[in-house]
Amino acid sequence: MLTICKEINLRTEKTDILLDGGNVVKAKNKVIITDKAFLENPSIPPTELIGRLEKIFQTDTIIFVPTHPFDYTGHVDGIVRLLDENTVLINVSSEKVTKKEKDFELSLRLALHNARLKYIEILSNTSTNKNYEQANGEYLNYLQMKDVIILPAFGIPEDEIVMEQFKNLFPDSRIVSVNSNDIANEGGILNCISWNILK
Repeated sequence: MLTICKEINLRTEKTDILLDGGNVVKAKNKVIITDKAFLENPSIPPTELIGRLEKIFQTDTIIFVPTHPFDYTGHVDGIVRLLDENTVLINVSSEKVTKKEKDFELSLRLALHNARLKYIEILSNTSTNKNYEQANGEYLNYLQMKDVIILPAFGIPEDEIVMEQFKNLFPDSRIVSVNSNDIANEGGILNCISWNILK
């Protein structure tokens, strides 16, 4: 990673804070992170951790949302994506969910409400997955570039529904889909295997 940064003249800052890239969703004036950040940095008092993260991300607004109970990575980019500074996209399941998942969905919505963020529900369907490590049927882990969005597709009816939803949500972007089952079988999707750099 450092080699790549040097090659593209990207300045880095070293920190002892443990935080995966997939656990950061950043807009101009705010950052959203799951509460796993506190569990991964137990030696840093919570208020100190928040202050240090605000400094690193150059923001005074860090929003913490609950970690999905069955996501071992604890990443935020599969549960929340920013549409704009005041609106996020979140998953809503098209199949029956467990009580733990219902409780998580309620906690997520409360956290977003308390942060004064509106949310739009994006359909998901993970019913064919053999275990919770697979991400097949989840669409929020898309790849967004300047005027193109690459949306994962899984060969299920929800593909077309979500495609139409994204066309309405991002009228100024070209929306294309790519079969992502092989990647999703390993637990991640398109945002997980890419790195956007704004220069």
